[in-house]
Order: sequence, then structure tokens, then C-alpha cells
Amino acid sequence: MKGRRILLAVVVALLPLVAGAEEWVVMGARARGMGGAGVATSSGAMSGYWNPSLLGFGQQAKMGITARDIDFSDADQWSLGLPLLNVELSAQGGLLADADKLQDLNKAIDFSTSQSKLNGGTALTAQQVGDLFRLVETINKLDQPGKGAVGNLGSGVALNIANLGFSALTISHTGIEPIVDFSVTGGVALSADTGPALTNALKSLNNGSLPAPATANVTDQTGFSTTQTTLANDLGGILAAAGITIGSGGTTLTGLEAANFLVRQIPPDVNIADPALQGALKSVATATANNQQKSETGSTSTGSAPTIDGNGSGVRVNGLVLKEIFVTYSAPVVPKVLGVGFNFKVLDGLTFDKVFTVKELKEGNKQAEELRNELEDNITETSFSDPGFTVDLGATLQPVPWFRAGWVGRNMIPVRFQFEKDPLKPNAPDKADYEVNSQQRVGVAWQPHNRITLAGDYDLHVNDSSALPGYESRVVGGGAELVVFRNFLLGLALRAGAYENLEPADEGLNYTGGLGIRIWKLEIEAAGAVSKERQEVETDAPNAATGVAAKTEEIPQRLAGSVSLGFNVTF
Repeated sequence: MKGRRILLAVVVALLPLVAGAEEWVVMGARARGMGGAGVATSSGAMSGYWNPSLLGFGQQAKMGITARDIDFSDADQWSLGLPLLNVELSAQGGLLADADKLQDLNKAIDFSTSQSKLNGGTALTAQQVGDLFRLVETINKLDQPGKGAVGNLGSGVALNIANLGFSALTISHTGIEPIVDFSVTGGVALSADTGPALTNALKSLNNGSLPAPATANVTDQTGFSTTQTTLANDLGGILAAAGITIGSGGTTLTGLEAANFLVRQIPPDVNIADPALQGALKSVATATANNQQKSETGSTSTGSAPTIDGNGSGVRVNGLVLKEIFVTYSAPVVPKVLGVGFNFKVLDGLTFDKVFTVKELKEGNKQAEELRNELEDNITETSFSDPGFTVDLGATLQPVPWFRAGWVGRNMIPVRFQFEKDPLKPNAPDKADYEVNSQQRVGVAWQPHNRITLAGDYDLHVNDSSALPGYESRVVGGGAELVVFRNFLLGLALRAGAYENLEPADEGLNYTGGLGIRIWKLEIEAAGAVSKERQEVETDAPNAATGVAAKTEEIPQRLAGSVSLGFNVTF
């Protein structure tokens, strides 16, 4: 009894701890089908993951197709759980639409050819000029905190004998994070420092010749909107301050004239009212002027800015493959009413970090298989693995046989894993260490009938992602299970539910559904989830020659699925 009181005191002492972590990974098809709820409904071997204290209730913890009736017996059991596949993918911040537009631009732009023309002052077509500005706008849209994609994958094996359990799980967290490089020192210039960068760029944008100075509707502000005037004046100030000669052969432009011409080249579908885009365009102007200044003076004080062809913008694929090996023990504090439990865990983390620039994604016309191979090579070459130790704690209160409430705290001792930067991208932004911090969740379960279970879970604090900086999650969800029939040999249960991440404003509800089949002691379960919110992507490009409009399709913002096997024996 003294040991149980000590364990309960430890649980209560750690209840107030709050820290960020990755989004909760739903392990097991039963919980997936019921809106991600498992803290108060899990039973058998998977209780170690969801709430270790449930093992102390023995058969009393059973709800669903393995339960015989509402008055649970006191018999002990052993069970084997195999969460074979648990996967969840989510695109955040309108990523799919922006990535789709970027892909279209990637197809349209020949980077090497366009950059060669810009460097030499050779004429670009009107379409090529417009696409360059659209590319800057689209890349810049990706530069928002939390925009990107996150993916979670889990599998493993769990075994329990009465109130003692053993588990070995693999859980991976992956983030696809846009990298936008429009900084003055490492940003993007229209033309290289091998010649008069700004002069050559202006020629390329004007059919191969320098725009004529003091020409109406070319280098003046006739017909400009207030936004265009403000942007042109700002750009003109940047170019004038560079102290470079814009032009050749006796024909020169002032900084403001050059800026007026540049603003006129921006297509009307590009939203220059966006302050972030204005900042990006100013960065481009600064970098281009600096490159010409270096060419004229030989000065290296400002360094060389990479061109569009060599800009570092792209995507970063990074994350953590986490192996969790743990022992579960639980004990009743008040038999059949209050129980506590813990997991002692060894965590072995394998981090990975790979950067793909926009040009790399374009040049090789890379397919998924090629990207996967490069990422696997990166994991082998640059990953960093280091074991750590932590604990999970759980508590369950069941005042009456048909109602239960639970709390679980995972990874109560934080563990940190180091990122090794991609050696092929030394200039990519540094990546902070990957932190595995605590996750705390509460759940309830109610059985209004011995064939119906209602359940809900709620994250007690906001989880901050290390895989996708800026992405936060705080999930609430719930669902129901209906046991269609259940006897000694066979059982069938149907499940449905919903859950929502309360932090991103644009995510909305996600609907879940699943089923469980029992054949004697064997349980086969499957479930899936799909978001209510959709993102529109283009499936077929428009054809200007035939007048056929673009075809679009709405893609779910989030998809998830689980497949599980289980084996239960009562003794």
C-alpha cells in the first residue's frame, strides 16, 4: 500500500508540468476510428501507450468487442497488440495551393536559359518576364510561420501480462518546411556580378535594349496607383544609394527611372500591395545593385548575391525517427475505482535534415522515388542518434462501472536530439535541436449501454512542433463505438468520430470512421480520417491557344489511417 501511495504522489506532483511537443500520434485503429480518443478507452497491450494506469484494471478496462458485458470480471489477461500502420499527413497554411503554383512556374521557367539572358542583357519574352515576378511572389508566400506539411508515422509491438507490459514502438515525425531566401546578403539578384548586373537585367526585361530615359509610360510614373508609386520611390532610393551607373554608351537612367520601369514589368496578377512581397522586391533590387557595384569597383564588402538560378530558396525535409522501448507497470490505489501507472522508457532518436532548392527540384525533374533515395542517403550520412531516458505517467478514475476518466503525461522528462546540417547546403538556415517534450492529455469514456461506448480526449496544452517551426497543435476529439454483435467466436464493431486541432484557424473538423472484427481471440481493426477543409490545386493547366480553362481539384488538407491487429487471452 505504501508503494502505491508513493506512485500516486509522483503522478499528482507532475500534473502541473507544461511543455511543448509534437502533435499527439494516434496509435491503434480503435482510437483512430473514435476521433483519436484512447486515454480512457484503451485496453490490453496498447494501454501502455495511451494510459499505463489502465492495465491495473484488468478485464474491468475492457470496452468494445472483447468485453462480455457491463459487469466486468476480475480475471487477468495477457494480450498482444500490433499497431501495424498509423499514418497522418497534413498540409498547413495553404501549402498545397502555393506548392501547386510553384510547380507550374517550375515547369514554365527554364532557369539556366533565363539566367543566361539576364546575365547578358538578352531579351526575355513577356511571359518569361511575368513568370519571374510570379516566382518571387509565390516563393515569398511560403515564408509564413507554420506553413508547410507535417507527417506522423507509427508502428510497433506491445505485450502485457496482467498489469505488466512491454512495448517497442517506432514513431517518426517529419516536417516539410519552405525555405525562403530573400535576405540582402544571401538573397536573390536578377543578374550576376560578372557584368553590369542591373543594366543587363533592365535590357533583358526590355527586349534586349536599355529603356529610354524620361519616356512616358516607360520610365516615369504616369498612371501609377498609390501602391505602385510608393514601391517605385522605395526601389528608386535603393538603386540611387548604390552609386552605380545604370546604362552604357552615354545612355543612362536614374535610380528612380530604373525603378519606375521595373514596377511597370510586374504583372497585374501579382499582389504588390502585400508588404512581404514589397520587402522581397526591395531585397532583389538591393542584391542586383550590389552585384553591379562589385562588378564596377571590384569591392567585396557586400559579397556576391546569388542569382535566381542559384538562390537557396526551396524546401527542407527534416524530422525524427524515434524508437520507444518501455516497460509498463500499473497498480490500483482503490481497487476497481482509482489506478495509477507508469512507463519507464528508453528513447533512441535518429534525426535527418535535407534541403532541396527550387532549381534542384526543377533540373532533375525529380520524381518521388529519387527524392526518397536522396533523403535516405541523407539519413545515413548526416543523422545523429543518441539514446535518452524518460517516463510516462497515467491515472484513471472509474467511480461507477459505466464511466471512466483518465489522465496521461507522456515523456515527462524532456529528451533532446541534435540535428546534423545537410553538408551539401552549408548556407541553409541552422536547425535547432529536436526536443521531445511532455504531452499531457485527459479523456473520458461512458457506456450508456453494454454495446455502446462514447469517448473523448483533450490535449491539456499547446504542442509546438520541432519538425515544422511555427506549427502548433492542441487537439480535442471524440467518437462512438457500436458493437453490432458479439459472442464467443465473433464480434463486429463500427466506429465514428471527429477531432479538431484548435490552434490553426484554417484547419476545421476532421471526420473519422473505422471498424473492428474479432475472430475468437484475434482482433482485426482499420480506421481512417479526412479533413472537412480542402485546398484547391490545378490538375490541368489552361490552354491559351484553345481557350480551355484550367481544371482544378479540391484535396483534403489532412488524411490519416490506421491498421491494427490484436490477440487477447483471459486466464
